[in-house]
Amino acid sequence: MQILLIEAVLSGLFRNVNSSILSEGFAMVSSLTRDFSNAGYNVSVSICKNFLKLFRFLKYSNARKITVTNFLELKRLAQLHDLTYVIAPESNGLLAHLLEELDGFHVCSNHEVVRRISDKAVVMSELSKMGLKTPQTLIYTPENQLELDDLKPPFIVKPRTGTGCDGLKLFKSLGELKRFLSSRKREFLIQEFVKGVPASVSLLTDGSRALPISLNRQFVSISRSMYLGGYTPMKHKLLNKAFETAVKAVEAFRGLRGYIGVDVILSKNGVYVVEINPRLTVSYVGLSRSLSENPSNTIIETG
Repeated sequence: MQILLIEAVLSGLFRNVNSSILSEGFAMVSSLTRDFSNAGYNVSVSICKNFLKLFRFLKYSNARKITVTNFLELKRLAQLHDLTYVIAPESNGLLAHLLEELDGFHVCSNHEVVRRISDKAVVMSELSKMGLKTPQTLIYTPENQLELDDLKPPFIVKPRTGTGCDGLKLFKSLGELKRFLSSRKREFLIQEFVKGVPASVSLLTDGSRALPISLNRQFVSISRSMYLGGYTPMKHKLLNKAFETAVKAVEAFRGLRGYIGVDVILSKNGVYVVEINPRLTVSYVGLSRSLSENPSNTIIETG
């Protein structure tokens, strides 16, 4: 069976790419192509001319060179394969748009639910209504005066739509926060800072039911807005609670399929959900090495 792997960076969908984003994307593609190949699939990877030199480091796959990067070209490539798997960030609606354009070809989540989850304010609101622990959250818009109510510093600030640590900032005073927001033209979430251990839960879901497969440690630099890496599996006294919480979070959004990541904080007050990532995450790189069975089979079966 022929499977096409479309990863946003290698496919040329980003104008400016830093080394961190490129290395994460390449690592996920490398791990997934190996697993797909070991599962018996004939794997192709879409790759733009800027990154063709990297392809010699990608084993187990064929290159599908892209001369002009656009959604029509990616759809044309998808039509030449039996299945397509997409890896892309939610930022600026990219993942939802890609999945919508490739609807009927990919084995990923429904584009409509991805669009909902890409709005972090929606996720926080929905999960809070369910009784799950989430950081206290306020929405800042340039049109409205900032009212923090009972929220006390330090403050975590992140774009309302974004991916991972992109745009993540910590402010220790209200004055610092107001100065930052005074020149901003986009919407942000302002959240309480929850002390604890950053982690994530990797899950597989068929669109309705979710199965947790690992708890992963995360190392994050807020000052540099950067994910620094992690390890899996992670042992922690809140492991079972983290699994239970992540399952509830994922099952609240019907239409999620395949591999999903849920970012959490393991605190003395319990497990706080920070984000739902409706896509493959970099934790898969370690996970694929640590599991005794090939997880890519189930990713396809649940897609």
